[in-house]
Amino acid sequence: MKVLFWSKVPFARAQTLDALATLDGVEVRMVETLEDCLAEVGDAELLVTGDAPTGEAAQVLAAMTAGRTSSIHFISAGRDGFQAAGIPDEIAVTGPVGANAATVAEHAVALTLALGRQVPAIAAATRQREWAKRLITGLRSLEGATVLIVGLGYTGRAYATRVRAFGSTTIGIQRTPRPDASVDQIRRLDELDELLPSADVVVITIALSDETTQLIDGRRLALMKPGAILVNVARGGIVDTDALAEALDSGRLAGAALDVTEPEPLPADHPLWGAPNVLISPHFAGGGSPMSMRRVGQSAADRALAIQEEAKGRV
Repeated sequence: MKVLFWSKVPFARAQTLDALATLDGVEVRMVETLEDCLAEVGDAELLVTGDAPTGEAAQVLAAMTAGRTSSIHFISAGRDGFQAAGIPDEIAVTGPVGANAATVAEHAVALTLALGRQVPAIAAATRQREWAKRLITGLRSLEGATVLIVGLGYTGRAYATRVRAFGSTTIGIQRTPRPDASVDQIRRLDELDELLPSADVVVITIALSDETTQLIDGRRLALMKPGAILVNVARGGIVDTDALAEALDSGRLAGAALDVTEPEPLPADHPLWGAPNVLISPHFAGGGSPMSMRRVGQSAADRALAIQEEAKGRV
């Protein structure tokens, strides 16, 4: 069985190669360039890859359908470029379900605390050697705060578990509510407008879809509680970036922290960069955890093993 690993960046590269190396009867080929991927993908049973720009993804999918490759396993949480290119129904798609949830949740908690405890302003005052007692008026505590978690998948639940330790009341939003011990309440997505005015912190962890694109638009930003904080670690397209910049400039929101933006990277002249009390990290919330990287790598090996077992069952 041939597995082609298109590894454009070092993310989880060593861990994926190590995990695949433990499998018997698997030939692993790693390539870094699009050209090498196109040359080899047609005779592989499984393509392991991260996401790619739509144009590149379209070329890879065409080469796959022209050959014998019938499975893609993504090591990235996102696959927007491939989805935009249109993944044929005959290609099975899998990914590292929940592998990065703990790390992304940790990053989301860090961003939440940084805004609430005035860390950016403290850092600026420290560089100016200022004893900035004035910043006390902007401090906010998670103790007793209402935290609205929009999207209660692996990352949403991991965030809820961590933030509840600070004494918050957590409300999880799902499209189809199911009992979940990680939060204090479960509500439906169509109740979002009702819930926004009472939330001190709104955290976006929901997947991007037609339904959730621009979910947090200018109208919903206006519904948020004055002085609330917005955190987005899901996808940039869920939040109207221009409207968010306006909401921050108006002073209605206390701050926003984003690991994702629309577009990415955010242009240097975008007004959001200059908005007050904003933190923007470059879509790397899933990084920094060797354990997460091992889970990502193992997910690729598990998928290859499953394909081997399926093939045995057909014999």
